[in-house]
Amino acid sequence: MKQNLMSKTRGSAWKPILIGCGVVVFLGLVTFAVLGFFGYRAYKSRVATNPLDAELKAREIMYYAIPGGSKGIFSLDLSKDMGMKMAVVQSVTTSPAVILVVAKVPESMGKDASKTIEEQFQNSTKDDKHMVVQKSYIQKGTLCGEQTNLLFKEGTMESHG
Repeated sequence: MKQNLMSKTRGSAWKPILIGCGVVVFLGLVTFAVLGFFGYRAYKSRVATNPLDAELKAREIMYYAIPGGSKGIFSLDLSKDMGMKMAVVQSVTTSPAVILVVAKVPESMGKDASKTIEEQFQNSTKDDKHMVVQKSYIQKGTLCGEQTNLLFKEGTMESHG
């Protein structure tokens, strides 16, 4: 009789511990799901891989016309966080492809911004290709009604390896 009473007491001691562990695991899963949901929404509101959305973002930054038409590849909008917008578009019919990278960055970002933009572009190209710059120059121009320096880079797309 004494042994039966002791085994019932031991079994019931585990019950609150198991329930507590279950509650902690459940709360962890709920927290993970909520953070994932808001993280995904933040990502989707800043990054566009849809060609139409990417091209709209490029046209927000500046007006351009590529002969034969263009399609968007990628856009990134960090204007609320860092004051920076960037978009990549390419020609539809021109061969070899014309790729236009437009960006609006705060003056405070300076030269670091062009390096960041170039890295983003290199990472966004598909099929294990990267751009080999053959010519780079700066030219004064007008964008969005303001005088500014325009950075031009010409080159070819080559496979990694």
